[in-house]
Amino acid sequence: MKVYQIIFIILFISILIAVMTGCEYKGPTPTYFQEYDKTTPPVITQMIPDKEAAGGVNYITIIGKNFSDIPANNKVYIDGLPAEMVSSSPTSITIRRPNVFGDSMIIKVVNFDAHDIAQSEPYKIVPVFSTFGNFMDGGELTAVAVDNEENIYVAQINRRSIYKVTPAGEKILVGTYSLVVYDLKFAPTGHLLLLKRDKKILRMNVETGATETWLSLTARVNYGDFDNHGNFYAGGNNSDLFVISHQDLSSRQIGVYAEDNILRVHVKDNYVYLLVDFTNPDENNIDLAIWKHEIRMMPEHWVRDNWYSIGLKLANSLHHK
Repeated sequence: MKVYQIIFIILFISILIAVMTGCEYKGPTPTYFQEYDKTTPPVITQMIPDKEAAGGVNYITIIGKNFSDIPANNKVYIDGLPAEMVSSSPTSITIRRPNVFGDSMIIKVVNFDAHDIAQSEPYKIVPVFSTFGNFMDGGELTAVAVDNEENIYVAQINRRSIYKVTPAGEKILVGTYSLVVYDLKFAPTGHLLLLKRDKKILRMNVETGATETWLSLTARVNYGDFDNHGNFYAGGNNSDLFVISHQDLSSRQIGVYAEDNILRVHVKDNYVYLLVDFTNPDENNIDLAIWKHEIRMMPEHWVRDNWYSIGLKLANSLHHK
């Protein structure tokens, strides 16, 4: 390499270094050095319900101040999980009960217009339900009844068994059966009635587990219930509704549902309520509806009232003898 080339390279590097060291950065101040404008922090002053949301509470209201007047700018978090907001104002926010629970949950309100976050005192949210009876083996439960001492009796299909679950949660095998039990009801005598889509209704001694035939009918029934006098009402698929006298266990049919499927029977006050799937629905007989019967002395004098239609609002009453 020639001498003058070496001299040229040395001069070029020297000039470049001088330019770089002599320049001063005149750009804008980095944003992390800028001070933010001061904002008014949100504050939580009260929770409704106070301190605890019990199992039946559907909504929780947060009272405070300095929440945003724009609902979309407010967010509520419960132990870090976002909550569904129902309404919002600068002093009040209502949320739907979250699908979480705990004894010391922290509720936070974020106002996007403020830098600080409002935080509640530890708040208790009680679970809506809990497992009971230890029926976790996958077996389908088909019927439930409760006695006067709050013991629960449960029919489990895969084991063909009746279990008693005490108020303390103790699970006890009471007895077994051969067919699927669709409904359980306690008779005034203290026996447990088993309805199994059969003409025979069985009764079980809950102390010994022994079963025997309580009554034989002319059609198969799945569901039933007692009234305050001890009369029993039972029905099933194409069975019509049976009325069974408490005096001598004689039975008669009311002559209304002989071609229809009775899916549930429930007695309340002076009425029998039936969930019925009609075989041939028409404008007066909706395919799936709840019907009520006023309890009277003779079945032929009963009238059928369309009390509620599935998927519809209260329908007009229909009277049929």
